[in-house]
Amino acid sequence: MILGDSYARGLSSNVKNNLDDNYSVCGFVKPGVNVATQICSVTVDINLLTKNDLIVFWGGLNDVSKNNSQEGLKHLVNFEQSYNHTDIFLICVPPRHDRPEWSCVNNEIKAFNRKLLKLMKPYKHVLIVTADTDRKLFTRHGLHMNNLGKEKIASKVSTIAKNILQKQNVKIGLCWKNGYDISAKSDNLTEENISLQEDSKTDQTALEDMEVPNATPSPDEGPRISKRKKKPPTTKSEDFLW
Repeated sequence: MILGDSYARGLSSNVKNNLDDNYSVCGFVKPGVNVATQICSVTVDINLLTKNDLIVFWGGLNDVSKNNSQEGLKHLVNFEQSYNHTDIFLICVPPRHDRPEWSCVNNEIKAFNRKLLKLMKPYKHVLIVTADTDRKLFTRHGLHMNNLGKEKIASKVSTIAKNILQKQNVKIGLCWKNGYDISAKSDNLTEENISLQEDSKTDQTALEDMEVPNATPSPDEGPRISKRKKKPPTTKSEDFLW
């Protein structure tokens, strides 16, 4: 899911082109609105997402331009705290090339991105993606990104998204020391999900006659019982020299 203002227009189609057919992309773009309006417009759809989904949020320029960056940061923090059941990508606000680099708007954009990185550090489900600042990636008037700039952002987002989603589907097999292979997907040990590895097969009759010190018991065996002779308790007068 892609949320954003006028910057994110056309981003969903670019991301879809960089992903496989196994992934679906939907976009909600509202030009000219602030962060609070973008978030409140899709709360019902966000509640249906899971860890197998991703949210890409690209906005905040309207809050910065209207000298309301603190309010935008507050809504972004509440957004991350409320929707921690899925992964979220936040794209930093790119600079405005229709204004000088030393302008108050561009200085406020730098401060907004710097505070955003600092505020999102405690949240493990949030990833910050920085936008390119190269002038050739923006349109002639310098406010929005052109097709090349959006394609670079889409390629970066799709690459990170595939790495995260593919990493979630990795299955790790767990093995006992005596050679039993236990599937990480199953919670109960049954005859179907326990297989004896070929390299760990040994002569069981020989093992029964041998006493191996510190041998690891199999999962079906009970707890080990010590054969050491227990010393009866004694009083201090009998155990120490007085």
